[in-house]
Amino acid sequence: MRLATLDRRSFLKLTGATCVVSALDACTYAEIFAPLSDGVAFDLSAPEFAALREVGGAAPLDAPGRKILLVRRSEGELVALNRLCTHQGVDLSPAQFGRWDASAERLTCDAHKSVFGVDGAVLGGPAPRPLPIYDVSFDAASGAGRVSFTGAAPEGGAGEAGGAGEEEAGAQVPAELRDLVSPFSDSSSVEEGRALYEEHCASCHGVGGVGTNLPFTPPPTAFTDDPRRGEWTDGYLFWRVKKGEGGPAGSAMYGFEGTLTDEQIWKVVTYLKTVISP
Repeated sequence: MRLATLDRRSFLKLTGATCVVSALDACTYAEIFAPLSDGVAFDLSAPEFAALREVGGAAPLDAPGRKILLVRRSEGELVALNRLCTHQGVDLSPAQFGRWDASAERLTCDAHKSVFGVDGAVLGGPAPRPLPIYDVSFDAASGAGRVSFTGAAPEGGAGEAGGAGEEEAGAQVPAELRDLVSPFSDSSSVEEGRALYEEHCASCHGVGGVGTNLPFTPPPTAFTDDPRRGEWTDGYLFWRVKKGEGGPAGSAMYGFEGTLTDEQIWKVVTYLKTVISP
C-alpha cells in the first residue's frame, strides 16, 4: 500500500492548526522603525555624550532599530560598534552590562564574559561572532558627527556571510535586516507576541517553545534548548519567520508573509527572545 506524503502546510491544514487572520493594514519594517534610517547624527555638546569629549571615552547612541556604542580612539577618530553582544543579545552600554577598558581597547560583557576588540573582533568567548561596526564621520572642532549604516560591515565581519544560522542552508539574511533590533520590548508586546506564537507556531514548536514530536525531518526547533539559540539575532528571527528561509537543510518551515504583518512578526520575535534567554 502506498502512503500519501504531506508537506508541512498540508499537514497543518488538515489538523486545523493554521488559520487566516483578519485583514490588517500592512506595515513594513521600515515603517515600524519610523522610518529605518541610513544613519544617525550626534553632537558631543549633548550631555549624554560627555564621556566622548575625552580620548578613551565611550557612550551609547540609539538609532531606529540599532543600538550603538561610540568610542573615541583619538582626537579625530570615533568608532561605532553595535552594542548588543552576539552571544545572548545583552546590552553592552556602560550603564548596562558593558565594561569598556580604554587602555586595552576592549569591551567586556559582564553578563557572560565575552570580550570584544575596538574593531568588533571576538577576543574571548562565548560570543560566536564579532560585533558589527559602522562608518563614522566626525568633526573634532565642532564635536558633530554622524554614524552611517550604508555599507556597514555585516555580522560575522567584513567579507563573511553575516547573520546567525545562515551557514545552515547557505542563505543570507538581507543586509538591511542583519543587525536590526525589535522595536518592541514592553510587556504588552510580549503578550501579543505570545498569543500570536500560540496561534500560529505552537502547533509545531510547542507551547512555550519546548518543541513537539511532530514527524518532520529535521524536527521543528525547540527554542528553549536549541544549542544555536545564542546565535539568533532579532533580524535573523524576523527574516526566518517572515520568509521561512535560512533554517536547517530540509526544514519544512514556511514563511508567514501574507499571514502576519511585519509588526506582528516583530512581536513574535519579541516574545521568542523571552523564551530563548537562559
